Amino acid sequence: MKAFFTFIFLFFLTLNSVLGQQLQVSTDSVIVYGFSNQHEVVGYATVTNNSDRDITVVWERIVNNTPSAWLGTGSQVCDINLCWVDTVDSRDFILPANSSGNIDVHFTNNFEAGDATVQIRLYETGADSADSETIVVYKAFVDVYSSVWDKPNLDRDNFRIYPNPVRDHLMFKKLPDVVASTVEIYNILGSKMSSHHLSKNQHNLRIDMDDLPKGIYMVRVYDEEHKLVYSKSISKVE
Repeated sequence: MKAFFTFIFLFFLTLNSVLGQQLQVSTDSVIVYGFSNQHEVVGYATVTNNSDRDITVVWERIVNNTPSAWLGTGSQVCDINLCWVDTVDSRDFILPANSSGNIDVHFTNNFEAGDATVQIRLYETGADSADSETIVVYKAFVDVYSSVWDKPNLDRDNFRIYPNPVRDHLMFKKLPDVVASTVEIYNILGSKMSSHHLSKNQHNLRIDMDDLPKGIYMVRVYDEEHKLVYSKSISKVE
């Protein structure tokens, strides 16, 4: 009898594990970049139903941190059915067996600069949320548009940031005639992790990344007036 109940327990444990794997999302973090001459920027993700049955998927916008100057609530969610108005925080949709659908976030920056974070929770209706839910973090960095990007001496080819991915130390190099005053490191949530000043005749910089946890980071380079002249995403590995 004990062996029978052990079998039943293991059966349900295995079944629960399978249910948690039936829904998969293409990524758990989405980073998008833009400038204030744009009306919106969009973060894209895909959810996949790996099972042989249709699944009702629920999405909930559980975090919506956007600048007050952005249009409405600052973001709207689009699923396979519709792009919902910005005040809608939760909906569900049917994802057919062995198929995929989009779950995108439109950041409506309304020609304004700023940083924003949206978190979407996805789970199957009726499933144990602790095992089936997935949270996707969408992050938008919208910088002030400036004609400075059109100047030859601020071309992207004038900067080099390596290695990528990085483990211990990140190297930054610029051409001697390129103006760059500050190099800053930001995490996926938009928090500044470190700031490094370049002297007038300094062209190389060695940035310690060893104490940072693994993940995606943004390197931003600013001129003497703190205008963005270059940015690049990097991966930190252990």
